Amino acid sequence: MSSRLDASYAVLRTTGVPKGWYVRPVSSLVRIVGGGTPDRDESSFWRDGAIPWITPTDLTANLGKFIGDGADRISELGLANSNAQLVPAGSIIFSTRGTVGNLAVAAVPLTTNQSCEVLIPRDGEVCGEFLFYLLTYGMFAYHRLAGGTTFGSITRREIGRVHFALPDRPEQLAIITILAAIDKAIERAREALDRVAQLRTSLVNQVLTVGLDLDNKFRTDFSESDDVFAATKLGRFPREWRVTALGKLCTKITDGTHQAVVPSHAGIPFLYVSCVRNGTISWDRAARVNERDYKIISKGREPRKGSVLYTAVGSYGHAAAIDEDKQFSFQRHIAILYPKPNELDPLFLATWLNSSIGKRWSDILAVGNAQKTVTLTALNKFPIAVPTLDEQLRIRALLEPANSMVKAKEEKLKALEVLKKSLMRDLLTGAVRVDPNLFKEEERG
Repeated sequence: MSSRLDASYAVLRTTGVPKGWYVRPVSSLVRIVGGGTPDRDESSFWRDGAIPWITPTDLTANLGKFIGDGADRISELGLANSNAQLVPAGSIIFSTRGTVGNLAVAAVPLTTNQSCEVLIPRDGEVCGEFLFYLLTYGMFAYHRLAGGTTFGSITRREIGRVHFALPDRPEQLAIITILAAIDKAIERAREALDRVAQLRTSLVNQVLTVGLDLDNKFRTDFSESDDVFAATKLGRFPREWRVTALGKLCTKITDGTHQAVVPSHAGIPFLYVSCVRNGTISWDRAARVNERDYKIISKGREPRKGSVLYTAVGSYGHAAAIDEDKQFSFQRHIAILYPKPNELDPLFLATWLNSSIGKRWSDILAVGNAQKTVTLTALNKFPIAVPTLDEQLRIRALLEPANSMVKAKEEKLKALEVLKKSLMRDLLTGAVRVDPNLFKEEERG
């Protein structure tokens, strides 16, 4: 069996065909149409446009099931003078270039560019939302067709050739009802996380600007004199804070391994840039390396409790303090900083680097075009305003409740996402059957 034919039936080999379900290729369930881009030099095609125009970038930024708008809109003239097509609400947008397989259901009539294909469900064959979940579950087959990776391209013909097993429409609607409920819970959890994260950001920006006095209150200066604050190249900070280069506060700043790494099924975690976000390390996203390779690639850059990771290439500017002694290694796109323990608290450093001030200086110091980089030289020169170690620790204590709240919200969101994956696996494979009579049928796209 050819690899492409093999991939076309990969989902069926995983799910089998539950009793009463039927097998169809995607091409028989939908009509697939492409998109286009109006001439950018013709302003009338874009000016005052009212028609949503979706690109793969919009799909990547979209966190929910539905999408109703993108970064750009086109006009009726732009629609008439390009290959863009207006597709109905309920259609499924499928990114085919760059990141293959980002999906969303059109919430309103809209158009796309040529790097998306649009799957318009045929009447009576399949519910649009059900097909969205089915495609999401079976996306591994499309990645195989795209060359075994999420990055590449896939054709309209390849999208249509993958086969799925489907229940009849009443059971599809019942499954949608269950999965839509968990989607709603995830949406609420994400909104709650955003709210507490914004509150923490506000608190961080304030405390890194005015600090804490000896009574653990924010400093204030009601006079026009400079008795409390002083102007520096970074801005106005408490007079006793020291503005210096990061390299002077660290015993060493280096980066991860430059050697090729062969992932292992088990072993010691190996971190990529995507593993460091929001002040935390996502161990579940890490690859693995064996013990022998770990000893080779980690020599001279062994992580230890109290050091700080910083993403320096591509998605640069994310920092996380290492709060436990744990063996792991990381790619060269991640830097590791070893703060002097008597001068710089690692959590204060990570907070500074993740703050709006730190992000601004990351942007200033980043070099390159295709893949921006904060070099090790730039990191050594990275400016930081440092209070005494005692005040750093008091700032850390002030921020701890907010950090704990954000972490709790993140864990709740992650738990819901794990539950959704489990439900999708059970319901979309027929491992757990749903009685449609338990739900009131609602007509969906």
